[in-house]
Amino acid sequence: MIHSMKKVWFTMLLSIASLLGHAQNYPVGKTSFAFVDPSRNNRNIACEIYYPAQAAGLNAPFAEGSFAHVVFGHGFLMTVSAYESIASALAENGFVVVLPTTEGGFLPSHTNFARDLAFVANDLIAKSQIPSNFFYERISGKYAIGGHSMGGGCTYLSYQYAETVLPSCFFTFAAAETNPSAIGQMSSIVVPNLLFAGEFDCVTPPSAHQIPMFQSQNEEACKYYVEINGAYHCQFNDSNFTCSLGEGGCPQNGISRQTQLSITLQTLLPWLTLWLEENCDEWSQFTQYLEGNSQVIVDSQCEFQIPENLEILLSGTLPACPGDIVTLEATSQAGSIVWNNGETDPVLWVVEEGIYYYSLNNGFCTAQSESVVINFVEDPGLNIEWNQNPILCPKESLFLSSNQSEGDFLWSDGSTEPFLLVKEAGIYSYTLTLENCLFASESLEILEALPFFSTEIVLETGNTICGEGEAILSADPSITQITWNNGAQQNTIAVAEEGLYFFYTEEDPNCIFYSDTVSITIIENPNAKIGVNGNPILCPGETLQLFAQNPVQWSNGIISSEILVDSSGQFFYSFSLEDCIFHSDTISVVKVTLPENDVEFIGNQPLCEGDTLFISTDLPDHSLVWNTGETSSSLAVTEAGDYWFVSPSENCTFYSDTFAIEVLYRPSLFVESPQGVWLCPDSNLLLQANYPLENLLWNTGDTSKTIRIDQPGLYYYSGQKNECLFFSDSLRIEEVLFPPTEFFYPGEAKRCPGDAFYVEVLGTIETPFWKDSIRADSFFVDSPLSLYYTLEFSGCLYRSDTLQFSYLEDWRIDSISGQKTVTPDDYYEYSVLEYPDLVYSWSIEEPAEIISGQGSNMLSVYIPDFEKEQLQLQTQITDNICKTISLNTWLSKASTNSHPSLSNHWDPVVLSGPNEWIIKDSLLKTGLSTRLFNINGVLMLSDEIREDSVYTLSKAGIPPGIYFLTVRDHKNSLWTIKLLR
Repeated sequence: MIHSMKKVWFTMLLSIASLLGHAQNYPVGKTSFAFVDPSRNNRNIACEIYYPAQAAGLNAPFAEGSFAHVVFGHGFLMTVSAYESIASALAENGFVVVLPTTEGGFLPSHTNFARDLAFVANDLIAKSQIPSNFFYERISGKYAIGGHSMGGGCTYLSYQYAETVLPSCFFTFAAAETNPSAIGQMSSIVVPNLLFAGEFDCVTPPSAHQIPMFQSQNEEACKYYVEINGAYHCQFNDSNFTCSLGEGGCPQNGISRQTQLSITLQTLLPWLTLWLEENCDEWSQFTQYLEGNSQVIVDSQCEFQIPENLEILLSGTLPACPGDIVTLEATSQAGSIVWNNGETDPVLWVVEEGIYYYSLNNGFCTAQSESVVINFVEDPGLNIEWNQNPILCPKESLFLSSNQSEGDFLWSDGSTEPFLLVKEAGIYSYTLTLENCLFASESLEILEALPFFSTEIVLETGNTICGEGEAILSADPSITQITWNNGAQQNTIAVAEEGLYFFYTEEDPNCIFYSDTVSITIIENPNAKIGVNGNPILCPGETLQLFAQNPVQWSNGIISSEILVDSSGQFFYSFSLEDCIFHSDTISVVKVTLPENDVEFIGNQPLCEGDTLFISTDLPDHSLVWNTGETSSSLAVTEAGDYWFVSPSENCTFYSDTFAIEVLYRPSLFVESPQGVWLCPDSNLLLQANYPLENLLWNTGDTSKTIRIDQPGLYYYSGQKNECLFFSDSLRIEEVLFPPTEFFYPGEAKRCPGDAFYVEVLGTIETPFWKDSIRADSFFVDSPLSLYYTLEFSGCLYRSDTLQFSYLEDWRIDSISGQKTVTPDDYYEYSVLEYPDLVYSWSIEEPAEIISGQGSNMLSVYIPDFEKEQLQLQTQITDNICKTISLNTWLSKASTNSHPSLSNHWDPVVLSGPNEWIIKDSLLKTGLSTRLFNINGVLMLSDEIREDSVYTLSKAGIPPGIYFLTVRDHKNSLWTIKLLR
């Protein structure tokens, strides 16, 4: 039993429109999407999806942001369009709603449907991480699963299949017991669960379905049972004929569909927002709505606490001074804390102005603390301003001032005014006290007007100029403005004239500084010459005599008036004159040396036939002549022989060594093919090399002497002989290609009775062999058979595909059987003869309806009251190849005086037991025929009544669902009653 319940009828009606007044009101987009489950043979799970969009409409762009998603399972035999109101309302409030359309038939698999719900919920998260997918970065990763009726029971079955990410919560509308049992699954479910039930639900009564589910769920779970007073099974969805047909016997004084949906959504929306967005405020809205609502009966078991009184402790004074640290501490620390600047420590050190607060997540939801505003005294940005360059020339002063006028000033020399008159060099600064905060200015150094550079002239070469040389005078390189007394303005100058030299500078804008003075003198160069006896170009063994007028020091270190030279070089002598050292002119001596045969061989030796060898020397081009007449430093050799060169140099001539070059010639190489050069389809040939070589390699990549090939083309091989690589001649293998052929015959491969015809082969070929035995241009067909042909072309055998010929069975149908005089508001059956492979297409004039049998030889129809004298019933029958016929008949309305509609007066007593139905009525007579149809009009069984006034029908083999039992009396009238399994 449900405990702690209150039951009071409601007095106020709320609409869905008023419910959504506080929502985010996203436009609703809609799309269709098919998920594929590879673990179940690529099962296709077609879904309709509603989502928050930028604009309403089909396939509209997603709204910005990421959203939690809800997977919703439909009821038995119901299309997902019945839940458009629920799906649209959730999408408007920022949820993506996925409605799988699978298992909509009469015999649904509850296990497969549950697995569909779990797979789609997890696969949508995976697809949101694929950049090219429609859902990329739009799915937050949290989701709920819910459903109506059968979909509600399958919601609980899905829990065991959610392998990757578990749902954050469940919710169900009038959940139905399933096979396997949803009630039996509840003990393992620990996620939060919200069960909706309807007081007037006679399809899945709460006492047999939702209450056992609530009571059986795991005790650790947060669970709520909400029974809506006056609510129905089929008002959790939009109006739906199939669902409404199943609850025809429920009480009639309940609430409206709009009211039921409004109560449902006002309860569901805060529940989903709480668990999918972890919003603590929604828990209060959820519980307060239920506690103050007389329209519902509530039972719950949920240990859930909301973080309350989230305050902030502040240490320090405000406003704070720049550089100070203000400490904020969270008073509530029972959970995960995140400050609005991203910090997660309970104590926050604040160094910047702003509004600060924190969020606390206690494992169930997230609450937000109060806010505090932290502000700092603005740094005035103290500067020192001055009226001129801060360098003091003697007896001058400098005026300094602050860029601020408010506050208490203190200069580094003790002055307390906003300005300062400086007469001495030094470092100056000040402090400013403003709003109890102390600020310091930058420091300014005042310098005395002293040169920061040297005024000394540096003589890099002395003050004597030797011959035509120059004296180098240098000033301090740090001087940027300089003028010499000769007009030069560079820091370093070269002078070639005698005289006095100095410079001055205006490096300080207010002062001019002068250097010392230097004196420069000049000693003339006597221009000494070297005497030469002999030729300065020396052949091997020759010498050259060099001499001066007096003993001197020569460049080779010898002190003498003459020297003998027998090697290459530059020769001169040095001598002193006063303070200068002078040099004679220079004689260049070149000794011609015999080349030492520095020859490089580029290429292989011995030389391979067809290759080139280069003999290269280190002599320049045109300085030598080869015995071939060439004059380049590198000789290209392609033939065997002896090679040398002659190199003349001035008065000397030199000969090189002799180089003997050998050549290896290519043997006769070709490919042998003992089986010829023609390659039949699906066959191969042997190829072999005719000459033994080292490192044998075919152009196929094979390395053996004999290879087997199955492709046409050009084939050759290569190999080595004494390190020379040789290639064989190539052999072309030609492929035998069969000429294009095809069967030709009139009509289709499946024939009408009595047809006979010839089959031919189209193509430029010789006469084919039919079935390997009959050689003829064509083949005669007059009975079912399998047929193929063979051809021989260029020594190769070709066999065609096999063609199957079959014949249709002859058939004849002349009329439609069934009652021609009909009573309105009754069910009738009509039929024609049945043959295999025929297609039947029925039609009947409105307002009559086809109940079942479309596409078969037997049709069930429902005929309401109609105004016409007759209704036309037609059928078109075809085998799609040989014959198509159309039949029709006319149905006349029986006189209502002579044949009243018994179905309007038939009100039997129906007793439903666990294993059978018992129907009692005085109109039931022994021998009357009965038929049981499911809600889709499919015939389940045929029977007859065996006892007057009572009929017993077994439930064995009948799955759960809604059924129609028809009883036909001896006058061919049809009575109908609805049964619920």
